[in-house]
Amino acid sequence: MYAKIATGIEGLDKIIGGGFIKGSIITVSGSTGSGRTTFGMQFLVNGALEHNEPGIFISFDQPKYLIFGNMSSFMWNLVELEREKKVLVIEYPHSEFQSFFQKEKAIIDIIDTLGIERAVLDPIGPLLMSFPAEQKQAYIHKLINSIRKWGTTTLIIAEEKPFLGSSIPYTEYGIENYTDGYIHLGWKIINNKRTRVIDILKMRGSVHENKLYQYIIDINGIRIGKELKD
Repeated sequence: MYAKIATGIEGLDKIIGGGFIKGSIITVSGSTGSGRTTFGMQFLVNGALEHNEPGIFISFDQPKYLIFGNMSSFMWNLVELEREKKVLVIEYPHSEFQSFFQKEKAIIDIIDTLGIERAVLDPIGPLLMSFPAEQKQAYIHKLINSIRKWGTTTLIIAEEKPFLGSSIPYTEYGIENYTDGYIHLGWKIINNKRTRVIDILKMRGSVHENKLYQYIIDINGIRIGKELKD
């Protein structure tokens, strides 16, 4: 049996077979406004507060002050959590994207020093965009192998690619093909109302639901709602 950890998302553990497998890498994708960053931060905050598992949030896009500002509507004191080294937020400079693998040791040193057990990379697109186009898949494979060496349970936040006629959502660079799990956050029109919907597309090593569920975002973060009926 694989050891599992609580996701920190209310109601999610139940539909993915008891939580994330410890040390696994999960892709979380969705469209604008779906709550991808909130999902990632909640995973870290609740891990730190409820399970004493320190986390690191690596931003490849937004500056730290914007992340703190955007998360200020939730009941999370990120300033205090960072001061106590329970949740560390890092802006990864664009100027260093192409040398990510050469400078990866700095991240590993932080993980080892602080005993980091959870990690979030958000969003992965800007980093992947910096890799040479003709070698992108090889670099993605290399990235996943590097993250596995961290020993953390990791969420990779990815941008959604237009469906182009497919009923299955894909990410911009197909990173979900390399990770252990794939969770998609999306929208569905129900009774003329736009409703947030979560879809568990892959979760290796777990018996997970193949149904769509509503999810709600409030001051406590994300919580899973009722199953969507046909």
